[in-house]
Amino acid sequence: MQLIVGVELSVRDSSGVEDHLLGYFIDPEAASLQEYLGKLQADRLAMAEQTLGLLESLGVPVSRARVAELAQGAVVTRPHIARALVEAGHVATEHEAFARFLGSGRPAAPRRPSPEPATAIAAMRAAGGSTALAHPCSARIPTPRHDWLSLHLGSTHWSRAACRPWSALTPMQRPKSASSSVPWRMRAG
Repeated sequence: MQLIVGVELSVRDSSGVEDHLLGYFIDPEAASLQEYLGKLQADRLAMAEQTLGLLESLGVPVSRARVAELAQGAVVTRPHIARALVEAGHVATEHEAFARFLGSGRPAAPRRPSPEPATAIAAMRAAGGSTALAHPCSARIPTPRHDWLSLHLGSTHWSRAACRPWSALTPMQRPKSASSSVPWRMRAG
């Protein structure tokens, strides 16, 4: 088995469409990538601090030290804060934390920092990587995924994955061992 070095990055285009890009075969030591990822981590840390401040102003404070412990050295994200809200007794579940405070449009949910797709693609390519769209069967993008990829990846080298509803696959296209209860299948294109 060969390990492929990669990264997944959240992106948001100028029209507000959010998605995730994958960078494969990157040089994790590339100075340009380290600088780029460092800025993203700093932005995420600032967002976490802003979220914690908003929670305090709402009367539902959580311990910054506990949130850092829950992150275990990683960048603090909303799931860590949600767990701290549960532990502090402000909500019963992490799901409730997102529904009341942390989910998009909720009172303690600042807009997540996300770069433009072209910026993320350039960073991954500068580190020697190739780019692909993560979660290609997701319905978050209102236009067909191929159009989105073509718009943002242009003529760059990228891996294309096509998704078809399970019901649209012929018996010859379906994997022999797959269950028909699985609604989506991907195939390389």
